[in-house]
Amino acid sequence: MTTPTPPPGWHPDPEGTPQLRWWDGTQWTSATKPRALQEGPKTPPSPIDPAIRRRNNLIAAGLIGIVVLGLGAWQILNTQGGGNGPAASEAAAIASSPSVASRESAPTASAAPTSSANATTDEVMRAFWLRVDREGYLTINVNGTYTDTELESAFLEVRRTYTSTKKTGGWHVFIDCGNGQQAVGGARQANGKFALDSLGAARTGLAVGQYEFEPLPNRKACPPDLPPIADGTVTAHDVIDAFAAAGLPATNRQDRTITAGCEDLKCAQMIAVDEVSVYLFSDVAQAAHYAEIFGANKVYQNGLLAIRYKRDGKHPIDEALIPQYNAALDAVGSVR
Repeated sequence: MTTPTPPPGWHPDPEGTPQLRWWDGTQWTSATKPRALQEGPKTPPSPIDPAIRRRNNLIAAGLIGIVVLGLGAWQILNTQGGGNGPAASEAAAIASSPSVASRESAPTASAAPTSSANATTDEVMRAFWLRVDREGYLTINVNGTYTDTELESAFLEVRRTYTSTKKTGGWHVFIDCGNGQQAVGGARQANGKFALDSLGAARTGLAVGQYEFEPLPNRKACPPDLPPIADGTVTAHDVIDAFAAAGLPATNRQDRTITAGCEDLKCAQMIAVDEVSVYLFSDVAQAAHYAEIFGANKVYQNGLLAIRYKRDGKHPIDEALIPQYNAALDAVGSVR
C-alpha cells in the first residue's frame, strides 16, 4: 500500500523529534519549529538578500552613531561652566528626602526621582569632592556645614551616578569634612551604603537596589573654627614649595588642616607630604609648645611654623636630608 504524499506545510517531524518540519511537496526540508507554534500550511519566509541585509546594518550603525554623538554633545553642554571646583561627576538631580534606615531604589508616587530638566541647585548639593579609596569604599569630602538633606542629596547623586555607570558592586560611602579630593582625616559628617548587584548585596548586607544613609548627630562644624592667618604670613604650602624648589623630596601633598589632629593642636594649617608634615600656628608660643611636646628629634620649629619628621612608617625620612629641610624652612621663613 502506498503512503499518500502530504500537502506542502508543517507536519510532525518524521525523525520523531518533538517539533514540526516543513514538507515542500516533494521532500522534507531542514526548516523546523516547536510543535506548540503549529499553524496552517504556509510558505517558509524567503531568505533576506545579502545586499539588503548589509544596507540595513549600515543604516542601523549610522543611527546609533548619531545617538551617541547627540548624547556626548548633551553631556558637554551640561558640564560646561563647572570649572575645577568641587562638584559631583554628573548633572542629573535626585530629589532628597528625610533619612530613614533603608530605602528601595524603585520610585514611589510620593517620592519619585526628579528629572534633570526640573532640577534646581537646592535639590542636589554638588559642592563636594569624590574619592575612591579602594574597591567598595568611597569618600565624599565637603568643605562647609550642610544640613542632613543636603548631605543626603550628595550621597544620592553619587549613588545615581554609580547605578548608571558602574552598575555593579556594593559601596560604603563616608562623608567627611575636607577641602579637596585628597584631604583625609576630617570630621565625619555622615555614613551611607548602597548595593547594585548580588555581590554588592553580600558586601553591604542590603538587598539589591537598596541603600542606607545616616547623617551623624552632633557632628563637628565643617570647616572647624581654626585660628586665623594674618595677611602676608608664610604658609605651610609655601614651605612645601620651598622644599620642592630646593630639590628635596615632597611627594603626595595633602591638606590635612580640616582634621581632628590639627584642631586639637590649635594649628591654623597642616600640609603633609610623604616625608614630613608642616604645621602653621597663629601664635609662636603655641608652635613652641607643640615642638616641646614631640621633642627636638621629631620637630623643628621656626616662629609660627614647625616641621614634623616621619622617622618610621611607610615613608620614613632620609636622616641625611633633615638639615636641608630645616635650612629650607629658615630661608622661606625670612622672606616675609
